[in-house]
This record gives sequence, C-alpha cells and structure tokens, in this order.
Amino acid sequence: MDTFAGYPYSFAGFIDYSNCYHPVAIPWLLVGIGVSIGTVVSVIPQLQKFVQKRSNYGMNTLTICLISYGQIINFVNYFCLHSADFVGIVTCPFTMYAPRLVTFLNLFLLWYMYLGNVYLNFIYFDKQPRENRTMNFIRIERKFQLMLTFILFITNFATLAAFSILGFLHGYASSSLRYYGTVLGTAGGVLAACQYLPQMITTCRVKGPGSLSMLLLAIQVPGGLLNVSFMAFANHDHWATWLPIFVAAIQQGILLAICIIFTIRNKHQHHPFSEDPLLTDSSTINHTH
Repeated sequence: MDTFAGYPYSFAGFIDYSNCYHPVAIPWLLVGIGVSIGTVVSVIPQLQKFVQKRSNYGMNTLTICLISYGQIINFVNYFCLHSADFVGIVTCPFTMYAPRLVTFLNLFLLWYMYLGNVYLNFIYFDKQPRENRTMNFIRIERKFQLMLTFILFITNFATLAAFSILGFLHGYASSSLRYYGTVLGTAGGVLAACQYLPQMITTCRVKGPGSLSMLLLAIQVPGGLLNVSFMAFANHDHWATWLPIFVAAIQQGILLAICIIFTIRNKHQHHPFSEDPLLTDSSTINHTH
C-alpha cells in the first residue's frame, strides 16, 4: 500500500487503510493541537487592527492575495496527497487517524481565518492623502486592489475546479491527482518565497508597520515552525505540504524584524509614525491644508 494514496482501486471488499497512518506520540499530537489553537488566535490581532484603525494603510494587497492563494493551494495539496486517509477514517479507530485530522484542521483554519484579512483589507481601503500617497497614487492603488482581489477568487475557483475535475475523471486516489498535488505544493513553496517581499517594500516605504499587526507575526513565526516540525517529523507528511509553511515562517520572521527595527527607530527619533501612523499623518496633512 502506498503511504499517501492507499489502494487506488479495489473490488475485493473491505480494505485495510491502517498503513496510511503513522503512529504519533502524544506530545507531538498536543503540539499539533496547540498549533490549531494558535492559528485562530494569531489572526485575531490583525482583524482587530483593521477594525480599530478602519484603514489598511501600510498593508500590501499583493502580499495579502498571495498569502491567501498560497494557503488554499496548500489545503488542496493535502487532499490530493492524502485521499486514502480520508477514506480510511470510516475503517480505523479515531486514535489512529487523529494526527491526520489535526494537520487537515491546521491547514483549513490557516486559510479560512486569513480570508477575513482579504475582506477587511478591501473594505477598509485607505483613501486619505499622505506625504507619501498622492490622490493619483491612491486611485491607481485602488484599481490594482480590485483587480488582485478579483483574480484571487477566480484562481481559487480554478484550483478547486481542477481538483474536482481530475478526481471525477481519473479518481481521487489516481496518480494524476497526486501529481497535481505535488505541483501545487511546489508552487506554494515558490509563492511563499516571494509573497512577503511586497509587504517588506511597503513597510520600508511607510517606515513602520502601519496597520500590520506585529503580534500576528510574533505568533505565526514560532507557530509555523512548530507546524512544520509536526508535519515533517511526527506525521511524515509529503515535503510539498510542509515546505510552503516553512518558507513562509522564515519570511514572516524577516518581516517582523523589519517592523521591530522601524518601531524602535521611530520611537528613538520621535518620528510621527511612532505613536499612530494613521491618525498622526492624516492630521498633519489636514493641518497643512
């Protein structure tokens, strides 16, 4: 039996899917459950900051869309490579397949919870002119945001549609779907390597985190590394599943360091961004006019 696919087809009656699962120690399982809880908790500060500031100033829409798409292809990747695991749920005890469900829950929550950032980034688009944002720049940025958000939902639908069509035509345990899953995982790794670069550029341009929550980054960096450790060493998941998460965690760590440097620098120099980059800057513009 293949570890990731089980038996592709069989007309012999009941099938033993127990070999699809690996024994996982209780401490590792607790780590996986902790990552699930941390995933939910980590996104809340960013959602709260959007609502509190009522602005997406300092947020890069391209990064938000790339992150969201990278999460859904990682989610679909898991379905492609572990189809037999979900079939085996009805034939094996809960203690045997629980680690797989934890990994599935982690990937699902990461994608589902982050969708809130996509919507709030769109709703709270910052229209306030600033020293580094002219009205012409704001109009271009808004059109760019609309285009990226539309493309995101189209690509999400296309990714799910391709999964459904391949599964319907060739079977959900076929080599075609496993190949599709590997391609998605590889693409996710490439996206993860560059998805935070636009946000780093924006953070450097505004000289501060803006509406970006540093608490989210501070939670997700160690959480992502723990999630990778759980999937790679405890669950023995395919590299195409955990690689994008590992690369994203490294990128988040770099972005967090940039935010910390600017925050300390602004406070030391009494920069106007150090207190409230949204209210202070807008009030400065209004005062000059």
